[in-house]
Amino acid sequence: MPRFLFIAAQNKPLSGGSELLWSRVASALAGQGHSVVVSVPPEGAFSGEPTPGLRICVRQSPSASLPNRLLGKLGRRFPSVEEAAFTEALREGTPDLIVINQPGFIEGVSWASEAGKRGLPYVLIVHNTHRWAWLHPKFAGEVAAIYRAAARIDLLSDQAENDLTDILGVDFRQAARFRNPYNVSFGDCPPFPPHTEGLSLAMVGRLDMRQKGYDLALRALSGPAWKTRNVTLNMYGGGEFKEFIQAMASRLGVARFNLHGHVTDIEGVWRTNHALLMPSRYEGLPIAMVEAMLSARLVIATDVGGIAGWIRHGENGFLIPAATPRSVSRSLDEAWQARHRWEEMGQVARRDALRLTSSDPVTEYAEGLLSLVVEVRR
Repeated sequence: MPRFLFIAAQNKPLSGGSELLWSRVASALAGQGHSVVVSVPPEGAFSGEPTPGLRICVRQSPSASLPNRLLGKLGRRFPSVEEAAFTEALREGTPDLIVINQPGFIEGVSWASEAGKRGLPYVLIVHNTHRWAWLHPKFAGEVAAIYRAAARIDLLSDQAENDLTDILGVDFRQAARFRNPYNVSFGDCPPFPPHTEGLSLAMVGRLDMRQKGYDLALRALSGPAWKTRNVTLNMYGGGEFKEFIQAMASRLGVARFNLHGHVTDIEGVWRTNHALLMPSRYEGLPIAMVEAMLSARLVIATDVGGIAGWIRHGENGFLIPAATPRSVSRSLDEAWQARHRWEEMGQVARRDALRLTSSDPVTEYAEGLLSLVVEVRR
């Protein structure tokens, strides 16, 4: 049976959408009887299902241990985090394939480099690429070499591949696509809510002003026209900006506004909301967008990441040209003028989502890894 090592490449615990696929796939493979080891950052936890045959290694900073502190005092080199983690993870055997999960596109480079030194095949999962995150040309060349040595590079969209090839300056023959799991039904969707008492916009995701554009939404909805429009903004998510967002809404006079905190019942969100608002500054392929579309809700989102591959402006949603207050305001106005078509547009969104995503992304990805093991063994 193939052996797998999954590495959560970030150096601190995360709980966002980028953690769903790899953790669920690791549990699924272990459940099939494969040997699976997962490596998570210090103080991190495995978010998948605990499964017999799955071993969890929580990384530690080698410099913090007594032997390494003594080595440091003697002027001798102690193992890197990656070296120490590999030594622990490989204690019970050498993996046939290493899967390196990255929230962005450079967190896993040192891990891939260590795998390459040991002659072990690896897959790089990329959740986010940013065209503004240009690397120094020398470093970009080093990163490109590590990517080109990968057994496979898994990306969420054509746009992500274009961004990555431009940032690193090379084309990749082994680029592939994947889909993240979601938390709504594939086979059914909630009915469109009544709107006799007004419309409700939902923003779903962690409360991160830097990425998600909560400030842009509040600024747009503070305009004079929205004072008389019966529209409520519902925010679902937790994070460090909660009090800041509340204060900003109060300062701007956005009265029809609710903060619901983190919720697990995503289908419940779409039983009471009519559209998703996502004025993000950057995204990969947001799970919240996929969930909204599968739930037959239109999406009003910024043209970033892979979003334009899903949203057809004026047909199944509205694309915000740029993450600026003016662009968000204009797109919201356009959506408001078409509010009588929201239910119809939501049905189009659902049909598009059924075509663009998988009914079982976890099984599909696990099967792809098993096929890849056969290839790299040849």
